[in-house]
Amino acid sequence: MTIIEMMVAIAILAIGMSAFSFLLSRSVDENRSILSEGAAATQASHVVNRIVSDIRRVQQADNGDFPIESADDFDFVMYADIDEDGSVERIHYYLDLPSDRLYQGITKPTATVPITYPSADGNVSVLAEHVVNSSSQPIFSYYARSYSSDADTLDTPADIGYIRFVRIRLLVDIDPSSGPDSITIESFANMRNLNAYDE
Repeated sequence: MTIIEMMVAIAILAIGMSAFSFLLSRSVDENRSILSEGAAATQASHVVNRIVSDIRRVQQADNGDFPIESADDFDFVMYADIDEDGSVERIHYYLDLPSDRLYQGITKPTATVPITYPSADGNVSVLAEHVVNSSSQPIFSYYARSYSSDADTLDTPADIGYIRFVRIRLLVDIDPSSGPDSITIESFANMRNLNAYDE
């Protein structure tokens, strides 16, 4: 084997190794992206289930206020005993658009007479990240009786006295600048405890 043949063989080997390294690197990056999207979708699914469970527990506040305080596209405030301690908490769900984070604020009632709820959220925690809902795709949609179509959606901010059914829809995308498209997790909650207000 001559030196020229050896150099050609080394060049071919180097090109082959470079191509293999490139393919391996792309494969690892793609798998990492898929796993991250899957983890974000799983977290969003758990969050939606948790919100639905909380909404189904809606009840009158300890100070006598109506079970729902406010209802908007990206902001929902209600009362429920979510920690089952016999005290009704004020629950505040809201999306911080700049950070794409969905938060939950929990406020305990005061121990004073009369009972009141502080206006600021007490304990705030991040429920989900990478939430990319837009104004045409709200997180919360409200209905008077049941869901039959999007045409039945109450205008927001919704009149709290009419709300009986809530749709929660989270769109999650860890990297909106690249594929795949955002993942949609959706569920519905019937506020059964509000049926007494219809009588």
